[in-house]
Amino acid sequence: MTDSMDSLDDLVLRAKVKLHPLLFPHNPNENGVLLGELLFQLLTNAPTDSGKRFIARRIIDVAEAEGDSGLANLAASFLSDMLFPIVSLSDTIARSGGHDEKSLLKWALPPQTKLYKTLIKREDGKCGLLGYMDRYVLSEMRKEGKAAPAWVLEKGLVVPCVPTHILPICSSNSVNDQDPNDPTKRMRDLLNDWAGMDVAQLVGPTVHAPHNSMFMNMEDRGGFTTFIAWLEATGSENEYVPRSPRGLSTFYYTKPLPPTRFPTKAESGIDPPDPTLLKIHAALSRVIHACKADKVYEKEMEERAKADMEWVEIPSMSTLRLSDSMETIRGN
Repeated sequence: MTDSMDSLDDLVLRAKVKLHPLLFPHNPNENGVLLGELLFQLLTNAPTDSGKRFIARRIIDVAEAEGDSGLANLAASFLSDMLFPIVSLSDTIARSGGHDEKSLLKWALPPQTKLYKTLIKREDGKCGLLGYMDRYVLSEMRKEGKAAPAWVLEKGLVVPCVPTHILPICSSNSVNDQDPNDPTKRMRDLLNDWAGMDVAQLVGPTVHAPHNSMFMNMEDRGGFTTFIAWLEATGSENEYVPRSPRGLSTFYYTKPLPPTRFPTKAESGIDPPDPTLLKIHAALSRVIHACKADKVYEKEMEERAKADMEWVEIPSMSTLRLSDSMETIRGN
């Protein structure tokens, strides 16, 4: 076991040395997911020092006890017990209202009317990711005889937007603390250790609270909820730059993308997206993309679509239990 008095820098360096045999060009994979890269990215992107210390210790201890094969198994367990469940659960919530514009807009109304209106007020009727004007908001403005903003008329940036969660974990998730094999408990425990905090408690009793939600255009919403797109903090208060290795629906913009800024609570009377939740989301996104877990997940979904299968969580995640609040979102 590693000494608890080791400095964080020393632990990280030792962990990177242990990982070296598993990195390119000898990176083992699990159905296309690069296992060495997965552990390296978890180590590099851990959101807090305590989380970084946790993953560094796990890598060192497993490497010394079980060697490279043990490290590959450790990576596979993080993949199956934390990363895939988080993506699957997040995607489940996002897809609950359906895929098409009509059903998504219907989903954004009751029981989510309060959140929908709250986010419209906070984001001033615009997509919090890229600044597009919401089609519904523009329609309501015209009914009231109000003129559309000049930038909307000039660039035609009008799209349907819907409430979008940042992280799918909340304190009302059903967890059996007495069962070590409970998949939701394993997911939450690993996420908490890696993030260095109780993520579910930070989110609160419902996934769709204002501090864990954004008003987002439908085209990029799917990428955000499956951790293909994220917001990177600039260092200024509540200011972020959209990131995505796949690209975003930004054909109106030149690159680099302009930053997006959320109003403070003093300015809008509403909690802005929590910077810690966005930091965790961004860290997860970088890990998932770098180890190619996003492509593996997408391939599974594509194969199900080709087979005309009803959409559910991917098989290894199907036992995850949604919270009561999530079931309400599904319309039950």
